[in-house]
Amino acid sequence: MAVLHGAKVGIHKDRGDVKDGWVAMICCGEFEGGELCFPELGLKLEHKPGDIIFFRSTLLKHFVSDFDGNRTSLVFFSYENLIDTEEGM
Repeated sequence: MAVLHGAKVGIHKDRGDVKDGWVAMICCGEFEGGELCFPELGLKLEHKPGDIIFFRSTLLKHFVSDFDGNRTSLVFFSYENLIDTEEGM
């Protein structure tokens, strides 16, 4: 899990996460803007406090649009190397 407070990250795909896995992203705080954007799909999703969005972060380029206020994201993910460690037991 990652806690991102006020983070402004450019367009990216996440590395190291399970390739077929899903990410769950929840945001909280008081802010305006901060949509979750998927440029390859032409999607801009309003992401209000308490909303949960699931997506495949290793397959889809994504970013959070500019926002004003206090925005915190909780991101739940699985790293590929955790799966490798379990298989090696």
